Amino acid sequence: MITLNTAIKMLLDEIWMRIRDEKQHSAAAHLATEAVNSATEETAYWKVRCAAAEDELINIKLFGKTQPQPTPTTMSGGRFDYDQNKLQYLAEDIQEIIERNRPLHPGDRHSPEIIARYQEAAYNLQRTYQMVQRIDWLESCDDGPESFMERWDAEVPPSWEETFKSKQQ
Repeated sequence: MITLNTAIKMLLDEIWMRIRDEKQHSAAAHLATEAVNSATEETAYWKVRCAAAEDELINIKLFGKTQPQPTPTTMSGGRFDYDQNKLQYLAEDIQEIIERNRPLHPGDRHSPEIIARYQEAAYNLQRTYQMVQRIDWLESCDDGPESFMERWDAEVPPSWEETFKSKQQ
């Protein structure tokens, strides 16, 4: 025969086991939710990485070179996310076109007037790159207002017109 104390103890043990099972079930549900959230974040991360790799492959196929891309573990890329570098790449590409025009390929040469315009475009792209770089550094707090002005004056070349006029004089 079961005594009242034994029955109460058995009932409390049963309640305790159910509470423990419920906690384990709740903990398992919480872990499963965390796993799903983590998998979703991983999927989003890899989608971004795959898109970046695809863009890089397109750059290699189109331009034959790679461009530095920020990664989540590196610097922020400043205000413009390194987009000012595209200006510099364009200037370099135009400069390569100018250089390729100089060898002896009479049928493939551009006229001196066209080459002069290409030179102006490459110069202005490089100048614009320098200006955007300075703004980027100020906006991302890499430079202060005083160093911004000093570096602008030191690193941004004069306009094409100013340079051209000074060469004529």
